[in-house]
Amino acid sequence: MLDVDKQVEEVLAKDAEGGIPRFETSIEVVGKSPQIMLERFFGGIDLECAPGGAPKGGGAPTEVEMREARARTTGILNTPYIDFATIADYLAHKLKPKGRDAERYFIYRVTTNGRVSHVLRAERIPASMLFAVPGTVYELVDAFPDIASAVRGWKRIEHGFASAIGPSSSPPPPWAITTCRPKK
Repeated sequence: MLDVDKQVEEVLAKDAEGGIPRFETSIEVVGKSPQIMLERFFGGIDLECAPGGAPKGGGAPTEVEMREARARTTGILNTPYIDFATIADYLAHKLKPKGRDAERYFIYRVTTNGRVSHVLRAERIPASMLFAVPGTVYELVDAFPDIASAVRGWKRIEHGFASAIGPSSSPPPPWAITTCRPKK
């Protein structure tokens, strides 16, 4: 049987007698996490959606620039895109009554002992009820002209969105693909 430790000690002793210098070295490696290195090299650049958020106009072309380029090509991508939902929403908004008559449904945030809930009501809460229950705070979140939009707003608030009304921009065209998370 071979004893490795004994063999190593004999070789080291023989080298010491022969006058061969032996130096011990140690290396201390200080590492950084991959996230810190990414922030160091790419600080300020949105790595998920860099083309739209790249500083100083760098990166891939925007959707508008690509739409201009596609307009010159032939084929299926050359068909015009019209967002009829945005046009219909704009016309409906213009035809709805204005002022206090337009507000018929109301969403309130109710805070009781640190618990938050949301209530959809068909009329405003009277001032006498706002302060009737100690420790309960009623906040008006938004008002709506019809029940359908009020229910959509209430569901949106209940799902954790900051506002009852969704983004006003139109959705991306059907041919546009994005890997970015939706903005809140």
